[in-house]
Order: sequence, then C-alpha cells, then structure tokens
Amino acid sequence: MSVRWANKLLLLRLFLFWIADVYEMEDDRTWKEKLLDKIYDLMFGWDCSPGWYRFAHYVEQFIMDPFVDLFITLCIVSNTGFMACDHADISPYFANVLNIGNIVRHCHHHQY
Repeated sequence: MSVRWANKLLLLRLFLFWIADVYEMEDDRTWKEKLLDKIYDLMFGWDCSPGWYRFAHYVEQFIMDPFVDLFITLCIVSNTGFMACDHADISPYFANVLNIGNIVRHCHHHQY
C-alpha cells in the first residue's frame, strides 16, 4: 500500500472516530447539532495572538474610516469617466489626456 493511501485511510479512520464521539454524547441534542458543535469547535475554537488582534483593530479602523469610502467612490467615478470618454476616432490630444489619466490612476503606461 502506498503512503498516500495509508494517509488517506488514517484520516478516514480519525474522521470516523470523531463522528463516533459525536454520537456518544449524552444530552438532548440531535446528531446534527452535535456535529455542528464539533465542526464549530474545530474551525473557530481557538484564540489568536494579542498582536493579531491589535493589527486587526487597526485594519478595521482604517477600513471603517469614511474617507476610505470617499476615496473608493472617487476612484470608481473617475474610472467610469475615463472609460466613458474613450471612443473610436479619438483626437491625438484627447488620447494623450486619457493616457495621462490612466498613468496617474494605474501607475503604469497604456498604449493606445
């Protein structure tokens, strides 16, 4: 038997023992509730380091700032405006204006 199959069988055996443990609980909950509790404990039953919580707090403060919403809205509006101005048979001057706008917004050069 290959190592890959042995690992799969070991994981299957551990999963079946875990399911059997769910059935052996003696309370009034259904097996689905017990299984969901086990899955919840497995997925979310751990704590992060204090540094991670501090970092997440600063990211949340930045994202929830109204000026970030304003910046995103202005980016969407300017992108829509530049896309609306692009058309066939465009004059070279206007193509240059759109090209400069793309460079400023995307920080790289687009060829027309």
